[in-house]
Amino acid sequence: YIIMKSFLLLLSVIFCSVSFAQNGKKMNTNHTNILKIGTNTFFAGDEFPFNVSWETKVHNRQSLQISLSPRLNKNDYENTKGLALSLAYRKYISKGREGLQGLYFSPVVKYGVLKDRQRYTDYLYTGPSTPPIITEKINNYKVKSLNVGILFGKQWVYKSGFSLDISGGIGFYNNKYDGYNTSYYYRNNQSEYGITPNLNISVGYAF
Repeated sequence: YIIMKSFLLLLSVIFCSVSFAQNGKKMNTNHTNILKIGTNTFFAGDEFPFNVSWETKVHNRQSLQISLSPRLNKNDYENTKGLALSLAYRKYISKGREGLQGLYFSPVVKYGVLKDRQRYTDYLYTGPSTPPIITEKINNYKVKSLNVGILFGKQWVYKSGFSLDISGGIGFYNNKYDGYNTSYYYRNNQSEYGITPNLNISVGYAF
């Protein structure tokens, strides 16, 4: 909840900053490609929170965007790694704008695979006066995540080539778990699905 409030506050600040800066900077309309790096909340649990994207023009005021979202987290108790791929079609709808900028709507599909290995200590109590039996246990599981949604957003591209892209929307997710994880009670072939909000922000370079 705190992270979400901080993120929304950051979006508000960026929107205000961009609106102010837009009055004094000339926009770039000749670009046909944009390389970006950003954050997202596309999956439940933020399994793939960062992405690298390439957006390319396919028609007048239309584009396709391909994004890779890696995940790597390793410490003494957990080893998590995975990769997600997403594909988005964008239709820019702002009047009087050229290039890949302005307001847009975008259907998006994203698929990812995440592997997690956890080590933890289990305490088995056999009686009030006997010490617990301590054992080290390992959890291994894999989650396959599919998300389909729609975004509404706005992209700014300046004469310097700097781009800022902010969007929000909603998505339907379906996560399928293989393996066994006692920490979260996931078992073989267990599925989890629902509807999740989708917030994204990225910066990049247009050319």
